[in-house]
Amino acid sequence: MKFEKILQRLKITPVYLILTLVFWASAHTQASTYRVKSVIEYLDAEDKASPGDTILWETGTFQDMNWVISKDGLVIKAEQPGTSIFRGSSKVEIKASKITFSGFQFIDGKAKDDVCKISGSQNIIEQLNFSNYHSNYYLNVTATAHHNTVRYCNFEKKPEDKQTSVVQIQVDEKQPGYNLVSHCSFKNHTAPPNAGGDYGIEALRIGYSYQSRFISRTIVEYCYFYRCNGDGEIISSKARENVFRYNTFSDNGESHFTLRHGKDNVLYGNFFLRGAGLRIKEGQNQMVYNNYFNTGNQWAIKLENYKADPLKSIVIAHNTFAESGSILLGGKGDFQPTEVLLASNLFYKPTASLIDDSTGLESFSSNAVQDSQSQIPKGFYVSNVKILMNPEGFYQPEDRMSKSKVNSKLQILDIPTLNDDPQITRDIAGNKRPEKEKSAGSFDPGKKSIQMKPYATAENTGPEYLQRKDNLAKQVIENIREETIEKANQLIKEKPVTVTASSCIRSAGKKNDFYSEGDYWWPDPANPTGPYIQKDGQTNPDNFVAHRLAMIRLSEIAATHTSAWILSGDQKYANQVLIHLNAWFVDPATRMNPNMLYAQAIWGRFTGRGIGLIDAYHLVEVIRSVKMLEEKGGLSTDQLKPVKAWFGDFLTWMTTHSYGIDEMNARNNHGTCWVVTAAAMADLTQNKEVRELCIDRFKTVFLPSQMSEDGSFPLELKRTKPYGYSLFNMDAMCNLAEILSTPDDNLWEFQTPDGKSLKKGMEYIYPYITDKSKWPFAKDIYIWDEWPARQSSLLFAGLAYEKEEYIHTFLSLPATFTHPEVIRNVPVRHPIIWLTKIN
Repeated sequence: MKFEKILQRLKITPVYLILTLVFWASAHTQASTYRVKSVIEYLDAEDKASPGDTILWETGTFQDMNWVISKDGLVIKAEQPGTSIFRGSSKVEIKASKITFSGFQFIDGKAKDDVCKISGSQNIIEQLNFSNYHSNYYLNVTATAHHNTVRYCNFEKKPEDKQTSVVQIQVDEKQPGYNLVSHCSFKNHTAPPNAGGDYGIEALRIGYSYQSRFISRTIVEYCYFYRCNGDGEIISSKARENVFRYNTFSDNGESHFTLRHGKDNVLYGNFFLRGAGLRIKEGQNQMVYNNYFNTGNQWAIKLENYKADPLKSIVIAHNTFAESGSILLGGKGDFQPTEVLLASNLFYKPTASLIDDSTGLESFSSNAVQDSQSQIPKGFYVSNVKILMNPEGFYQPEDRMSKSKVNSKLQILDIPTLNDDPQITRDIAGNKRPEKEKSAGSFDPGKKSIQMKPYATAENTGPEYLQRKDNLAKQVIENIREETIEKANQLIKEKPVTVTASSCIRSAGKKNDFYSEGDYWWPDPANPTGPYIQKDGQTNPDNFVAHRLAMIRLSEIAATHTSAWILSGDQKYANQVLIHLNAWFVDPATRMNPNMLYAQAIWGRFTGRGIGLIDAYHLVEVIRSVKMLEEKGGLSTDQLKPVKAWFGDFLTWMTTHSYGIDEMNARNNHGTCWVVTAAAMADLTQNKEVRELCIDRFKTVFLPSQMSEDGSFPLELKRTKPYGYSLFNMDAMCNLAEILSTPDDNLWEFQTPDGKSLKKGMEYIYPYITDKSKWPFAKDIYIWDEWPARQSSLLFAGLAYEKEEYIHTFLSLPATFTHPEVIRNVPVRHPIIWLTKIN
């Protein structure tokens, strides 16, 4: 009673008191967060933590961190995704269950065994990046582990010293694992030269040979496999009842997906592009349907004749084979595949015979063929339905293939609980198929069909923090897409104009020699016919610059047309580039001699100077265009061979002639531009010696001697155009880093012992780009209002450092340059040829 009176005096009702106590209790049971930066701190935090709590690893780089996660139900993640980086001998084992492990990078380390080992269950492993880590497996999911999800991780560049797969998923004899691998990227795995096809670095292996009779029920979906050449097998499936769907296999050469020991596996919705396709070596009831093959000269599917576990009941149905090699049917040998069915597939422009090495026992039914030069076997028919390349760059029929009936023998395996599509109710794009009459191939066109394209790409797989750069690049590309195509169409009829189209009586060279005159040199009023005198920063409009303008024009045409070809795939743009390249670098009547002996001449003083090599800076985007067209298939290697030979000759001249050596040793922006030009040519011609020279000069000369500790360029600030020259030199250094940087030697991250770096240079200049009124030095004496333009430093540094503000500023600045001085001083101005990845 006393307690009730106290409550009445305090005007607190019993209901209010109960609610208050409930709130107080819930507040004290909310999840806690612990911050750690060492294994000792982690173990202490785990000891204190309860299920549902979070342990944050602080931002930083950690050496030799070996730890075990033992308590269930924790969230363990980086403070910010991708900012907790583990090196040295760092490794982790997850023995606990219901763990979320997220946001870490394991790079450039050396672990004695596995980098990440999972022996617990129901864990979520996400947003991890593994690269260049000497180890057994990058990720090992043990046989006792089940219902684990591995998603949005990147597995890259496993070193060649350990002949083990990159990711291993083991299988238990008593229970299926039900593990899931989703939206992960597997990239750039190699084997030593001449290692053969069985080196052992498969990107993903499910099971071992002794586990082949165990049921795994692993799903691998929406993953991207690119240049996985560490073994002949990209994926090696050695267990039962797995589903592989919606994955992309791209540019993997002779390496291929392999179904090994273990029966009852299903593949659908996958894209096999520019490399070997699928090998079925062993097992029964292997189902392959709704896939897209574009394997070039490599075989598309290969059935083995193998005694260990002979093939039986193989179904290959409703796949599209576009510009692909043969299906090899395993006829040679004593253990021929049996009960093989090929039904309702579409073959378009095959690069070899439709089928080869037949057993004579296969069943073929309703397979449509178009544009084939080989014999059409029974069970195949020639279709007249038009095949088009869709906007995504993939072949699909314009109308339905009416002759393709549902085959009574077509029985697709239905794996329990895995939500597959045994009735093939949908096509590869997700369009609904009719029940009774399904169109041949993987795509079933309808009135409102979704366009066919790969589900998994480089841009939507792997950790989000590694995708930011791709997304920023995509923003830029989409911003300039329409104007690029429009500009290319305006230039399409332009004829080549080379150095032979104009001449100057003051030139000491011949018809095919490049000639220009120093910009800041003028007639002497006291001696009008005598040697010219210098007026720094003041351009003489009467000097001869026709050859320079012609070279700038070449750069504009080549880069614009190459960009348009990349965006549209229209060959007319690539062909137009070749016309101009041949005129400038191949045709004896019009080509330019591969030197600049007569560039930046000064009347009465010099017939040419080393300083004139800066005019060749405008060849950098021509070179990039050549490299892009060759590696992306716009022009053939044979077509570009004489062009590349010209650049090789020019590179030899500029690295051996006294003019070139003088310019290389220039202390200001001239030395920077020499290295950018030489680096581009060395990259194109694969001149490793010059490439290393350029990297060395960046690290040991440019940053140490040109940059001040605050990130400015003192030698440029002393000029009469300090703002313009500061922008120009910053652009040049960033252009150099973009050309030469590799994952192993990233110039964007390089820093001198006293802290000078490209990042510091950008931090210095960026505020003056966004607000020029804050510039603390004198205004440039020649053009001021025209600056800044779309500086390449903003673009490249914005991507390298994932600075959205740099990209947004870049896009906000004028895209079209009209003033000759701006055009001359922004030679890198076509983003698409730089942002499109070269394989």
